[in-house]
Amino acid sequence: MNNNGYMQVFDQAYKLYKKYGAVRTKATEFKEFKDRHRDWRKVLPLLLPAIEYQAAWRAQHIGWVAEWQNFKTWLGKQRTWERRYPAQTQGERPEKMADRKKAEARKMYTAWLSDPKISQAEKIAWAKQNDYMWLVDEMSGKSRRKQ
Repeated sequence: MNNNGYMQVFDQAYKLYKKYGAVRTKATEFKEFKDRHRDWRKVLPLLLPAIEYQAAWRAQHIGWVAEWQNFKTWLGKQRTWERRYPAQTQGERPEKMADRKKAEARKMYTAWLSDPKISQAEKIAWAKQNDYMWLVDEMSGKSRRKQ
């Protein structure tokens, strides 16, 4: 694929994301995307399906959902386009959903969280960054439960 082909693929993702979140100029976004990711040619085709997936998930989600990130952030080093969101059953109570999300997070990150090579501060910073405040509380020895 030549540069025009890559730009066309990026253009489709850019136009779709523009419907949901804030974007800068297409040239600026594309340049930063290429600069940040060595494997940009490989992951470029994943952007459009990821935006479609996230839009569909948001449309079906019950309850509060954060605003769309700026495109710059979404394309950033955290590779947000790779994120998958848990399914939510119709009518699921928010507290049940929160318990299920905690269980899923614990299952996914148990090995990483128990790795002694990673400092407690790094783990807490990661949990804060990913909005796992309950995990921050657990690692800090605090409790948010109402008594």
